Order: sequence, then structure tokens, then C-alpha cells
Amino acid sequence: MGELSRVMLVDDEQNLLSGIKRQLHGRYELTTATSGQEALAHISEDAPFAVVVSDMRMPGMDGVELLSSISDKAPMTVRIMLTGNADQETAVKAINNGQIYRFFNKPCDAVTLSRGIDEGITQYRLQLAEKDLIETTLAGSVKLLSDILGMTHPQASRKRDKMRKWARKVAREMKIAKAWELDLAVMLGHIGILGVAPSVLEKIETRRDLRPEEQELYASIPKLGAELVGNIPRLENVGRAILYQAKNFDGSGFPADGVAGRDIPLVARVLKVLNEVAELTGGNEPGPMTFAMIRENAGQFDAHILDAAEQLLVVENAHESAEGEQMISEYVPIKLLKSGVTLLSDITYPDGHLILSKGCQLSDVQVQRLQGIHKAKAVSEPIHIAYPVQD
Repeated sequence: MGELSRVMLVDDEQNLLSGIKRQLHGRYELTTATSGQEALAHISEDAPFAVVVSDMRMPGMDGVELLSSISDKAPMTVRIMLTGNADQETAVKAINNGQIYRFFNKPCDAVTLSRGIDEGITQYRLQLAEKDLIETTLAGSVKLLSDILGMTHPQASRKRDKMRKWARKVAREMKIAKAWELDLAVMLGHIGILGVAPSVLEKIETRRDLRPEEQELYASIPKLGAELVGNIPRLENVGRAILYQAKNFDGSGFPADGVAGRDIPLVARVLKVLNEVAELTGGNEPGPMTFAMIRENAGQFDAHILDAAEQLLVVENAHESAEGEQMISEYVPIKLLKSGVTLLSDITYPDGHLILSKGCQLSDVQVQRLQGIHKAKAVSEPIHIAYPVQD
């Protein structure tokens, strides 16, 4: 019958499910579940469903909890509550927490239930059409804005392209329902820099000290980006994610508004991790040292997202040295350099003047010297290094 006819019925009473299934036979492609856990398994393994009809009172996970979880995992699936409990409090809880489309009381005759399911399928069809609009017409407009940003700041564009690849991996692994919102947030995450004066951007790129008013302007880049994107119809959630992309999971950071933990938009929490990886690696593939450093400030990140990103993104570029030793190579900032690592590229000043040549194995003195030079005058980062595989 196709995606538009796929309906799931959830009730802990098998006899009731069988009766409803007989009454609706032939009208829809029906799947049944006798618990919330079984229903969520169907959502994960057999999605998409156009409509889910769930009982309220079930042991373990009740209908509100189930439909709320479905709202997170499959937000386009239309959710209908069917219950014998007709009190107002239950109805309000179901609508507010589970984002319920319709609320029917038991016993519900087949005609009424079928009409509700048909209306739910119509709503699902409208959502599919809107999704198609977003992924074609709107995405094309966003790409134009992103290309303008890329021409203005080509280095940021390279990082953005790498981050989009990372974001797709994370979205698939975490089964992020609106992956397109994450993709657009990555594309437009730094569009706020278009509102910052070139002289300030030059200071930022060369790591020169900013005056207080310039520092304030720099900190406002997410806010500027959110205001630009938030004015585009259907991109309100993307704008909010851009606003909160620098927000720490523990609630500290910008914006200072008390929002913390899972109240921070999911897309913003993913951006927080990917931005940090891109900043440390210069947009190159991250290695073990990168995530070891990120975990030193683990309170700033959603642990679940950080774990997924490390598992998916770390590339252990192993090779054998001339002496036959197994080595790992990666790109790191100056602050991660340690005695014993070997340079795989020259270290230079931003103007190109050589500091140390590739092939050099760093000593403690050289590491301290590089860090001292970096504090006084920026050294080009990241640094391509190799180090022995730890047993």
C-alpha cells in the first residue's frame, strides 16, 4: 500500500488490538505492538509510519511517554491517543507532552477511529510535501548564502565542508529525525561573521588581542547568525541552534540565559562538538589526541554526542616509520605538542618564515619555545605530527 498507509496500533490488550485490526482490515497497512518498548522497536527498525494510535494506560511505558519518544525519534509520524481515561488532566498531559494530533476515548467506534487516522494521514502527507520544499527550494537558497560566505572566508568554507560530512555520520548514528536542520545549521553556523568588520576578523585570524568592544562583537557572532537565519520561513529551529552552538552543556557560556543540558537544542549540542573538533584540527580528520583534549573539558559537551562523534570520526592514520616503528599521524594545535612527536610538516609564522622543518623530533625545550612564540606571535596551526602507537 505504501508509506502513506502505514499505521501502528499500540495497546497492551491483545484481544482489543485484534478486534480493531479486523474492523480496519483492508484500509491500512497495519502493524501492532503490545507495549511501548515493542512500538519503539518498530519505529527504529520498520519506519516510517504515517500514524501511530496508542492506548494511554499500559504497564511500564504509558501512552504519553511512548508518543513523546516517537515525537523525538520520528517527528513527522502523526500521533493519536486512544484511552478509557477521559479526565481533563490526562488529555492535557497527552497533548502537551506527546504532541498529540487527536485524542479519542474508549470505546471508539471504527468509523470515528478511521476518520481520525485518515485525517492523520492527510497531515502526514502535508508534512512530507513541506519536507520536500525545504530540501529542494529552501536548501538551494541556503546554499547560495553559504557560497557567499565561502567566497568571503574560504578557510571557514573548507572547515564547513568537512563538518557537513561529520554531521551526516553523527545524524545517521544518532538517528536524528530532522537531519536537514543539522546540515543547514552547519552550512550557516558562521554566517554571523558577515556582520563583523574585516579589521576585527583579521585580528581574530591572526590571534591578536581584541579591544573590549571588539571582543563583545566577536562573542555576538552566533546571535547575529541566528537573527539572519531566523528570519527565513521554516528555519526558526536552525536559527535557534545557531544561537546556542557555543553554549556549554553545563549551562555556562553564550547566551547567558540559564538554558542547560538537554534543554539546549539537539542540533546546537552536535554543533558544539563539531565546532570544537574543526577548531582543533583546522578541518582535518581528528585523531585520538584531539578527543583526549576535548574530554579534559567534558562538562562543556553532551557526553552521548561526544561518545558518538569520537567513535565515528577518529581516524588513526597508522604508518610505519623508517625504523619500523608503528606511528599515528594527526593534526593538532600548538598547545597539544609534546616532547617526542615528529613533525610531518614545516612550522612557520603566518608570513611563511620557517621556525622548524618537517622531520624534526621535538624536545621539551623546542615545545616550550614554540608555545612561547605562539603566545607572542601566532604560529600557523594546526601542526601535522606523528607519534608512536601506544601499547
